[in-house]
Amino acid sequence: MHLSARVKDWLRVDQIPQIVQLLAQVLNNNSIFEKKTVKGTLKVLATLIDWNDLAMFDSCRAKISELQREKHLRAGAFQCLGSLVGKGMPEMDKLTIIKQSGYLEEVRDAAYNLL
Repeated sequence: MHLSARVKDWLRVDQIPQIVQLLAQVLNNNSIFEKKTVKGTLKVLATLIDWNDLAMFDSCRAKISELQREKHLRAGAFQCLGSLVGKGMPEMDKLTIIKQSGYLEEVRDAAYNLL
């Protein structure tokens, strides 16, 4: 196994869950952080979604949905949802996860809020 693959696996198993927990804390306490910090947090989450287990992000889902309604954070929240939709996995598995997670309702509700 190449060193880069070992490092990536180590990050995924041992470090990413802790990073996601920290990012979830930033989202859940976003009012005490600068807007650019929260925007950066959403950007990092969107990047991590593609190559990690989706269950790891359950603690962030409700807050991401809530942030879709805040004008200055909407783009970052939708970037997270876009990462989920673009996630590299079989489409039927992805649709099942999206349906079970409640993201469809969140996108529908966000569309109403944008009108």
